[in-house]
Order: sequence, then C-alpha cells, then structure tokens
Amino acid sequence: MPEPRRAIEVHEGPRGLWRYLDALADLWALEKRLYPQEAKSRLLADLAFLQRLAGHYAPAPLPILDALASAHHRLSAFKEEENVRDQILARFACTSVGQNSALRIRGERYWIAHGGSRKSPLKLPVAEARVYYEEVRSQLRACPDHMAVALWNELPAILRLGLSGALTPQELARDERYYKILWPKVEGFYQIFSFQAPGYVFPLIKLQGGEPLGREDVSAIRSLIRYQGRWNANRRANGWTDDELPEDQAVNTIGRAVVDVELRSLLVRALVRVGRVAEARRVLGSVADEVASLTVQLDNKKAWGVRVALAKYWAATAHLAANPSDAYAYLRLASVLQPADHDSIDHDPSVDTALTQASKLVGSNVTPGTWQGSPASAEVLRAADALAQAAAKGEATQDVRWRYLAKPITLPAFALHDLAGRTFTLDDLKGRVALVNVWATWCGFCQLELPLLTKVAAEAAKDPRLLVVALNTDTDQSAVEPYLMKRPDIKLSPVLFGEEYFRGLAEDPIAKADIRMAWPQTWLVKDGKVLALVPGFDGSVEPGTWIKDTLSVLTQAATKQ
Repeated sequence: MPEPRRAIEVHEGPRGLWRYLDALADLWALEKRLYPQEAKSRLLADLAFLQRLAGHYAPAPLPILDALASAHHRLSAFKEEENVRDQILARFACTSVGQNSALRIRGERYWIAHGGSRKSPLKLPVAEARVYYEEVRSQLRACPDHMAVALWNELPAILRLGLSGALTPQELARDERYYKILWPKVEGFYQIFSFQAPGYVFPLIKLQGGEPLGREDVSAIRSLIRYQGRWNANRRANGWTDDELPEDQAVNTIGRAVVDVELRSLLVRALVRVGRVAEARRVLGSVADEVASLTVQLDNKKAWGVRVALAKYWAATAHLAANPSDAYAYLRLASVLQPADHDSIDHDPSVDTALTQASKLVGSNVTPGTWQGSPASAEVLRAADALAQAAAKGEATQDVRWRYLAKPITLPAFALHDLAGRTFTLDDLKGRVALVNVWATWCGFCQLELPLLTKVAAEAAKDPRLLVVALNTDTDQSAVEPYLMKRPDIKLSPVLFGEEYFRGLAEDPIAKADIRMAWPQTWLVKDGKVLALVPGFDGSVEPGTWIKDTLSVLTQAATKQ
C-alpha cells in the first residue's frame, strides 16, 4: 500500500486544496496508527503549513480554520483549539462546522478549565451539565435549519440530567415531544449510536425514575434494536469489516454484544412495566448466548462496557424472578457489577433500592445451606460474592484496566542510561516492585498520563520496596530533557533511554504477544518479570481514581509473596 499521505495528495490534489484539507483529519488518524513515532512531527509540519496558509487570507476561510482546530485538538492544545473555534463560531454560527465548534467550546469548557482530558457531556457535573443543556437549547433556537449536531450533543445532556433527577417532569415531557418530531428527520445516520438515541434515553430515564411507560416507549426500543440489526448486517454485507485486524474484530464483536444486551435488557424492563411478562421472558432468553460470551470477557481489558451490560441484564432478570431469593441473587450480582460511583450514569439507583427490599424479604437465608432459591440463582449469588470479595481486595476483577499475565514475561538484561548519563541495570530492580512506564515526547496521551504518574511516584517514594521508572522511547534523545524542562508538572526519576530495548521486546517472538508497539503503556515488574500490563491513561476514569488504582496495584504486588 502506498503511504497514505502520498495517496491522498495524488487522489485529491487535482480536485483542489479544500478537498485535501477535508482529508487531513482522517490522514492524521491513519498516520498515528501506521507511523506512531513520526506522526507528531508530521502533524506539527501540517500545523505550520496551515498557519502559513491562513496568513494569506483575510479572514481565513472555514476549511482552513476547521483543519487548524482539528490539528490543535490532536496535539491536545485545547486552549489553542478553543481560540480557533471561537473564530469559527463568530463567522459561521449556523453551519454544521460552526455548531460543532460551539458545542465543543460549551460542552468541554469545564474539562479545559480543569486541565483534564476531554470528556462527554455524560460525565459533566450536574451543574455544568445544566449550563450546557441550556446553551444547546439556545443554539437550537438560533439555528433551526442546522440542528443535527446540536441534537446529537443535547441528548447526552438530557440523559445526564434526567438520570440525576435534575430535569423537571415538564422539561422531560417537552424534550420528549420535541424529539418525537425531530428524530425521524435524522435517524438514518444518528440511530447507529444507540445509547444516545431518544428510543434509549427517554425510556431509561423513566424506568430509573419510576415514571410510567407506555406502548410507544416499548415500540421505540424495539425500533432501535431492529435498526441495530440491520446496521450490523449491512456492515457485513458491504465488506466494511473485511479490513479489520483480528484483534479489532474480536473487540468489535464484544462491543456489538454489549449494545444488544443493554438494549434488550432495557426492553425486558419496559415490557414488564407494561404487563407483557411472557414477551419479556422470550426477549431475555434471546440474549443468553451473548450473556455467556460477555461473562467470559469480564477480565478482558479491551472489552469496554461488559460489566455495565451484564449489570443491566441481571437487573432485568430480577424483574422476572420466581421468588424473592432468586431476585435477591440477581440484584446482588447486578449491584456488584455496576459502577460503585453513584454519580455515574451507569449506576442504577433502582438496583440499590430493589436489593434493599429483597434483602428484607430474604432475611438471613442467604447461605448455601439455607438457600430457598433455585440452584441457578445460588450459583449467581456465589459469583456475586466472589466478585465482591475480589473488589474488596482490589484485585484485577475490579480494576478492569490491568491485564495480569498467565505466564509472566522475563525481562532480558539491560544497561540503560538516564538523563544524567548514569547507567541503570536490571539488577537495580532486585528486591523492589516497579512500574515501568513506556512513553515518548510525541505521544499525546503520555502528556496526560505523566503528571498523574508523577503523583504515583511521589507516593511510591515513601516505600523503599517501590519504584517508578520512566522508559523513554524517543529516537531523538536530545528532545527529551528540553521537553521535561517545559513540563514542571512532570518529575520522574529515573528517566531511562530505552527505544531499542522496547523495540526489541515488542519484536521478540514470545514477548510480542503481550508487549506491543503502543504508547503509553505501563508494566508491573517484580523479580525481573512483567506480571501485568495496562494501556495508557485516556480520560476514561477520573485522574484521582487512576492514581489510587495504580498505587493499589503497585503496593499489593509488593505485599504478596
């Protein structure tokens, strides 16, 4: 395959500069995957080109501004991106690009102000979500002919506020009426994102809030499930999955199962609510194979959403339980699987309430010898207890990011230099448990992770058994010290130059099955062996949680014999 950059230049060049600018964002994403060590330098060169190009116009055209904003975003230069998007919004408010810029500025202002990575409106604090919600509604009124992007961004805010009880019944009813009219106009594209579709958002808010449901809610969920089925069938029929890597195919298969189990679990609860119990049982049985496939993926670190989907499945199963003991077992497992954070939209408070009620009915008869439920529910209860015990110990079943290796990797001997020219060897790790973080100056997520790792290292320094090692993989070692001097929030020692060492491990016939050319990543090392690995911080968990979990993994490894 020719280099993507050259292929796009040849293909788009004759059609004009604007088409080439439109292709740049896809090109950057592809280059990051194919040429990770060169991607940042190429992106910086493109940014310089775009800035020079913008200087030839007064004012700069929209395609150039949009490309500039995208470049800043990929470089995690959020303030610079916000400045460019302000220019777009001032001149192109009622265009798709203008609306997208407005929504980025408004919806992500909180995260930029707090110095964190960008996140969905679903993760905003309630007060910030309310501000965002009102601003999006204002934008919808100002630009009624270009509403798709605003619509797509308002629904997560509605879900966040609705599940938090922060929307009045009148507001919720008004929004639902609005989307019943609007949704058919745009559902052909947006309905592929099931968890942000009206057919998911409004029934879920009603179910968790104890509001009445009607036949139209059931029909909306069914429509969403049918659309998902057609979408997946069309992807296969059109060969869209043919060029996926095997590991990507596996992850995407799990992802489709997660979506299907969540949607059908929601349908089960809706059917029970409207009195169609027999139909609910049939729907629940239709996902038995998918539930079994997801259950074996509980410790798969790439299997996003598995715990949440299974929690929703067992909560739905509890609604069809034959007796209080069975319901208690199913709710107990759902409670263990769902996020402990009560402020998370994936934490269903109705599960907590139902579990408390079921516990009162069951009383103390929850031991194997006195169990009054079915044998199947007894197994479910044992699984819930095992997961709860593992969570209490902080083991890997609770922290789904770490992947513990069935066969630890023995690290080959090394003699690597640090920033001061001192030599660091494998023997320096003897008697200590270490976190070895693989990073590079060009790596965007490394910029987010290294300050957090600095805090982990500061705590680890209090225990002589613990160590944090920063393994730099830049090919140009001279770029490392200037980079760190500009980042006072990064204070790590030792910082070792290990580009060749890391590449050798990633290409080793045995080690490469687990250690891949990916940045950042962290290894848990004890007695010269890699016991576990974790991919880099990407903002999917709160920074404080990430620091706490990482320290917990390190200290527990030092305690275990």
